[in-house]
Amino acid sequence: MRNILPVIAVVLLLGACQESLDKRYAREAKDYTSKYCPAPVAENTIMDSMTFNAADRSVNYYFTLQNKLDDAVLLDTMKTAIEDDMLASIKSSTNLKQYKDAGLTFNYIYRSEKTPGKTILELKITEKDYK
Repeated sequence: MRNILPVIAVVLLLGACQESLDKRYAREAKDYTSKYCPAPVAENTIMDSMTFNAADRSVNYYFTLQNKLDDAVLLDTMKTAIEDDMLASIKSSTNLKQYKDAGLTFNYIYRSEKTPGKTILELKITEKDYK
């Protein structure tokens, strides 16, 4: 019995040192942003950052739209198609598996380059959408 006590102590100590999933998600989002952002992801689309919000358990992607895509009226007419594409992408993504398994919400926030700070399209994809 005495031989097992040190093993239990090590297991408990290692368990106590692990970060929570929410802290891990926040760290990963911050690391991704510092390594890869800003970055062009498509024509006229720049990914500015990625964040994790523990309060509502969401992964948030922030983009700046340029040139012809920087048009709220145009994006409104394309919203359903964009949302369908994003949903299909989330469903098929193996890179997002841990986030999907955790039931996180994915928010895509598109902002105007012409009018900095102005959100021209926002998409929210929840667990019920992608499961």
